[in-house]
Amino acid sequence: MRNEKEVYKQILEFAKREDKIRGVILIGSRVNSNAPVDMFQDYDVVMVTKDADYYKENKGWMKQFGETVIVQHNINEDKSHIYLMLFTDLVRIDMIFLPLEVVNTLEEDSLIKVLLDKDNRLPKYDKPSEKSYYVKRPTEKEFDYEVNEFFWCLNNVAKGIYRDELVYVKMMYEWIVKKPLIKMIKWHIGVNYDFKVNPGKLGKWFKRYLSHDLYELLKKTYSGDDYDEIWDSIFASCQLMRIVGQQVAHNLGFQYPISDDEMTVKYLEAVRNIK
Repeated sequence: MRNEKEVYKQILEFAKREDKIRGVILIGSRVNSNAPVDMFQDYDVVMVTKDADYYKENKGWMKQFGETVIVQHNINEDKSHIYLMLFTDLVRIDMIFLPLEVVNTLEEDSLIKVLLDKDNRLPKYDKPSEKSYYVKRPTEKEFDYEVNEFFWCLNNVAKGIYRDELVYVKMMYEWIVKKPLIKMIKWHIGVNYDFKVNPGKLGKWFKRYLSHDLYELLKKTYSGDDYDEIWDSIFASCQLMRIVGQQVAHNLGFQYPISDDEMTVKYLEAVRNIK
């Protein structure tokens, strides 16, 4: 596997050879001093170019970075496009080709570092920080919506279990019900850190920021295909929502809907006990 020095050398040598490329910017976890360092960290690289379209049609340049396992190519609305490249030596490079005229759009990202500026035309970015990734403080309307969405959608999960509709149950529970729960956990972490904290994409750093007991309870909200196990995970989710939801409400001056919570739990218990 190539080391970090070797990969950066390849990236910069490629950019220096290509006249169409005028700058190289590093974004993502490799700019984030708080991100865990391991062999699976992506190299998120922006190639600032005066001809982004050229690299849509001409892909021979990719070979110099090694043999690929698989590549995904996505085109964005701002005329930029990105190649997600996974190589056989386990290195992954996500390379964006960004038109020079829209480079200012990157200023919204606080994790950014210039590696190459051929013309001294790139913006002068602040020192990299996580501030654009901090948990956003919710409004009371957002809080109310997420709690209601969580408890309301659980009735669909309960009906699915009764009808032995396993795929529907798993999709509804893990995709729909869990979404507001995960958001509430983020707000809980935000409250504890004065909303100056980044719990990671899709909650990947929850373990770092939750108490041991809450993280153990979160683990209990995941289950397999056994319906009794699924029921146990549902009630663990309800318990977790109540704990973090009440904490968020208390700290932000909101009203936690304890009646909706308790009545829904009773409904779920009644459905579970149907013989």
